[in-house]
Amino acid sequence: MMRLLPLLLVPLILAPDASAQRKRRPRPTEQTLACGSEIPWVATLEEALATAKTEKRPVLWYVPTVRGSRMDRKPEIDHYMMSGPYSDPDVASVITRKFVPVKLVARGEAQNKYGLVHGKFIEPGFLILTPAGEEVFRVDKITTLSSEWWVWQLRNALSRCGGLNRPSPQAAAAAKGGDQMALAEALLAEGDLDGAGKAANALAKVGRLAPEAGILIARVARRRHDADTARRWLSGLQDHDRWPRALVEQMRLELGLGRADACAAAYLKASKPSDEARFLYGAALHHLNRDGEGRAAWQGLLEKGGNNRWTHKASAELQRLGPFVRSFERFEWLPDDAYLTDPDGTRVPRKLDRSSWLARKSVELLLVNQRDHGGWDDSNYDFGGTDSLPNVYVSGTALAAIGLMEWRDIDPKRIDKAIDKALTYLLDERNVATKDRNEIVWAHAYRLIFFEHYLRYAGVKRLKGPMDARTKAIEVVKALSDLQLESGAWRHEYPNPFATASVVHALFRIKDAKVPTGKKIVDKATAALATTRGDDGTFSYGMPSRRGRGRSRGPVVEGAAGRMPTCELALLMAGQSDQKRLRHALDVSFEHHGLLEAIRKYDDHADRYGNGGFFFWYDLYGRTEAIQRVKNTAARETYRKKMLQLVLDLPEIDGGFVDSHELGKTYGTAMALICLKAALPTGQ
Repeated sequence: MMRLLPLLLVPLILAPDASAQRKRRPRPTEQTLACGSEIPWVATLEEALATAKTEKRPVLWYVPTVRGSRMDRKPEIDHYMMSGPYSDPDVASVITRKFVPVKLVARGEAQNKYGLVHGKFIEPGFLILTPAGEEVFRVDKITTLSSEWWVWQLRNALSRCGGLNRPSPQAAAAAKGGDQMALAEALLAEGDLDGAGKAANALAKVGRLAPEAGILIARVARRRHDADTARRWLSGLQDHDRWPRALVEQMRLELGLGRADACAAAYLKASKPSDEARFLYGAALHHLNRDGEGRAAWQGLLEKGGNNRWTHKASAELQRLGPFVRSFERFEWLPDDAYLTDPDGTRVPRKLDRSSWLARKSVELLLVNQRDHGGWDDSNYDFGGTDSLPNVYVSGTALAAIGLMEWRDIDPKRIDKAIDKALTYLLDERNVATKDRNEIVWAHAYRLIFFEHYLRYAGVKRLKGPMDARTKAIEVVKALSDLQLESGAWRHEYPNPFATASVVHALFRIKDAKVPTGKKIVDKATAALATTRGDDGTFSYGMPSRRGRGRSRGPVVEGAAGRMPTCELALLMAGQSDQKRLRHALDVSFEHHGLLEAIRKYDDHADRYGNGGFFFWYDLYGRTEAIQRVKNTAARETYRKKMLQLVLDLPEIDGGFVDSHELGKTYGTAMALICLKAALPTGQ
């Protein structure tokens, strides 16, 4: 899944497939480019600071990227931000009322002053500055987008701004005049949920209230996660054609509670829904695995001819440039522990007693993001070219389905249904780019591992289709045999040890399910793999030339540590390694894990050793599989505990997982579910 670095060293390998690796990416429409335009961005940092001094407000500096960053998909990240949080009305109102906003790539003197350099600030993120230019708050590494988290962090930043955190003119005027409704509206608009709650409570005691007041009270309650109060006030406002804002509140409440079905049902009772309601309906349909209907709803919104934040957002999502269809944007309420005063991006470490909750949230994330065709396609990993994306989707689908099977007991009925749909998708060769050589090895290898899981679980769980799975597995083994290079290696975008090792691992896994694989292709592969291992246990990144074979010293260990367990495991399974070598590989991988963690959220090779974010969960998965093959019980238990702590340290604010945004959140979450299940103590 990784590009070879540096590319200049392998022109003869890559040149033949240059056309196959052509990338065709969508050109943003005017509607998509208008996302986030409701926020009054100023042009320069100097102008922002001058305005902040005049208006006595802090500066919010949105940093879409930094000069010198090795992030590959910078425009896509910016689109996610502009069509996600910066298009959200709650977030935009806080920024507009309380900050002077500037959107600016970090470069030059300001970049150096604030330390916004590659490796130290991983885009996207933002800084909060005083009018004097003093930094009071920053967040980077943002990969889960939740409007309530953004509002909370903006208020968190304001709490550090001293006298700059003043009531808005609207709030001050309402308080002075004793207008509780206007005060609640003003405080809600600037993210003061406690203050808005007090004003709403005072308003509720007035007596007979206009419907607009009831809707406001419900909105305050909904944003404070008080579902009962919100429902009580909305119950008398069921004429949604007369009170369209009540419909939006009902839909947002249901989405916040994770009830996409109730959200969609509420929408269908209205004949004159607002554009916001139309957008939310499309989102609800996606979470009901009816994404085709969801896209149609968004397309209908655009065809109405409007030009507002909801048409802008619909356009971005239809172009797959928005964060929702990529699984990054969440409308579900976050848990209380998601809100850290000193956040490390959107990562929130959890303890062992939260492991069941993590598994449930991760399973739910996978279930609601499965497409109506049965696959998961939120990844946009196209290093192998646009034509290879179907192979990426098949790979991700296999992993997502494996993760669900590992945690079937959480929701057997829904998971069995999802697995049956995934099986149909994975059996259909039309979903595989069979004529494209790039990434097809992953599609085949991960399908074999899925089939092994499926055949093992099918009888016990009474799933359907084991004969189809076995027949397809035999076909896939044949396809991998045909794809094997003369050298014995396999390629994903170029021949390399890690792809070869992954295929060997998959072949042994499916062999355990009594599917014949043939000894010849395995022997040929392990012979090739052995030539990439140095005497120090490291494995090269690419396949060595004839001249390079027989060397005693491997590559720099810092760049090889992550793939060592995967490669050593393949040799062990083939009888070409031993427990000492396997444990050495595991020890080295744990020793240098910090290098992978440091660049986890980059989407390309990002440090001087060639490590990249797309290595992260791939390497942890290989490490997890290797740990299970350690025979010494005490050593295996030590490794298991280390792995468990690593996984528990990695969840996002919503309980999902991610490394490279390009590979996607469902990929990261699937890998994490697999690793978490293996790392938990027996019986948990």
